[in-house]
Amino acid sequence: MMQWLAALQRWLERRDWDEGSLLLVVGGVIGVVGGLAVVLFYRLIDLSHLVFIEWPGARMPIAIRALYWPILTAFGTWAAWYVVRRAGIPDGQNVPDVQRAVAKHDARVPARPVAVRTVASAITLGSGGSAGSEGPVAVLGAAVGSM
Repeated sequence: MMQWLAALQRWLERRDWDEGSLLLVVGGVIGVVGGLAVVLFYRLIDLSHLVFIEWPGARMPIAIRALYWPILTAFGTWAAWYVVRRAGIPDGQNVPDVQRAVAKHDARVPARPVAVRTVASAITLGSGGSAGSEGPVAVLGAAVGSM
């Protein structure tokens, strides 16, 4: 991917664009890529919901479903925790961490922790966990913009 970015940078340098036009193009590209990343995140939530709730729910008697939902939510929370711990990333990569990165670390948001937390959030949300999707979406967009 870095070779592609280097080729794009060389192509842009050969053009005689003013700074405003260049910022507009770069901002548009970041917006499109960030939007596609958010669509992927929501598709992961849909897939998690399908795997954890819809497929098993269609194959269970109604009486057992009442016990299944609380167990499923607990399992989804545990699975998200396990994904984060197994990846070995430190706590963080939420909106305050993005703000700190912008203020103190040249706006660099590491991609690996964001990717792991995005998967963990999709598992939590798809399995019925009580969380919001706004935080992961904001962090995901910041990580795309940081690249």
